[in-house]
Amino acid sequence: DKLRTALATTTERIGAKGKPIKLNLTDAESATLKSGRGVLQGYIGVAAVDGEHQVIVEAQAHGTPQEHDLLKPVIDGVREHLAAIGEAGAADESAFLADAGYHSERGLKALAADRIDGYIADGNMRKRDPRYVDAAVHKPASQAKTFQPKDFIFDREHGSCVCPAGKALKLNSANAVINGRKATVFKGTSVTCEACPLRSQCLRKPDVTAVRQVAFFEGSVASKLPNPHCRAMREKIDSPEGRAIYAHRMGLIEPVFGHIQQRGLRRFTLRGQRKVDTQWKLYCIVHNVAKLQLYGKLAA
Repeated sequence: DKLRTALATTTERIGAKGKPIKLNLTDAESATLKSGRGVLQGYIGVAAVDGEHQVIVEAQAHGTPQEHDLLKPVIDGVREHLAAIGEAGAADESAFLADAGYHSERGLKALAADRIDGYIADGNMRKRDPRYVDAAVHKPASQAKTFQPKDFIFDREHGSCVCPAGKALKLNSANAVINGRKATVFKGTSVTCEACPLRSQCLRKPDVTAVRQVAFFEGSVASKLPNPHCRAMREKIDSPEGRAIYAHRMGLIEPVFGHIQQRGLRRFTLRGQRKVDTQWKLYCIVHNVAKLQLYGKLAA
């Protein structure tokens, strides 16, 4: 009866792409999140800090699977706070840096429309950077190469794929576009992957990743892609100036998240978007109070 009541009273949530978001009946405002510890049910805590003192100037918590569509709301929040203290327009000439989680055509299009100077990384930025060309040399020996697409049997005519263990994978997308290239994507299931004796050879993180996914590319279709803002951002961030500016991001924001964790917030302990957002903002305020205390002493 409780389940029927919950299903009857819970409103379906639609994501940015127009598809329904998987709901949790215990907390319908939360989302399924991928993390280094596997898949979790919860919220994303995002924040913006100033580039001089690492004071948090905007903080939000959202029950969304990814940060893709949160970039513009965060920047709008920064502008609203500045306007509230009589500094409207103070951030208009600033550069906004964000990691690959915020890289999406919708988000970058919104930045361009608002004439915001953004430097937003994409998932392959490091691979294109010549400074990281020898990065694989420094990986631990335990991170041996896993099975590559060439190790799978792909039948393009029949749209099928067999993994090295001899199991048929499920067709995930016949017309995927990944980094400007058309691809056919296959994905394993719990039946094919969970008890497979070749998991350690197939998955880079077998203890975390549930199933294997493999893509077979057909060539470049970049000129036909409706993603001009993503392509423009890749060119911008790959420039010497773009790399130099983006290099500041990690030293600005990552210590802030580290400090908040040290103060006790390693996971949200409440349910409901409003409560979680309040909890996140309170910890961010505590961080700012410590910053004000520090810089107040230095000024004195």
